[in-house]
Amino acid sequence: MIGEDHRCVQAGLADEVDGFRLATDPKTTSVVHEPVAPLLARAQAAGLPLRLSCGSEDRLVDIASLKKWDDGAVVFQGYGHNVHIAAPVVLEAFLAQSAAKFGI
Repeated sequence: MIGEDHRCVQAGLADEVDGFRLATDPKTTSVVHEPVAPLLARAQAAGLPLRLSCGSEDRLVDIASLKKWDDGAVVFQGYGHNVHIAAPVVLEAFLAQSAAKFGI
């Protein structure tokens, strides 16, 4: 836990006349504008083992949405959208297992 005077808090808040707001535009959490299907097709054409994933508590995307593009999409139980930040060890274990599966 960090205090309100921490530099990260100061950078993340904007002082308004009637209080504070996040310093970022809320639209930054919107899905990337590039369609997913062409991205996956390019990865497959290049021979890259690309896998989509989300956390079970993810508020931005769910596993059903990801499986529209990737039948093998993975859900990390108990995590939100940023598994790589919340549980890098869990992601590292998944990547190591995947690498072994693909012989990488």
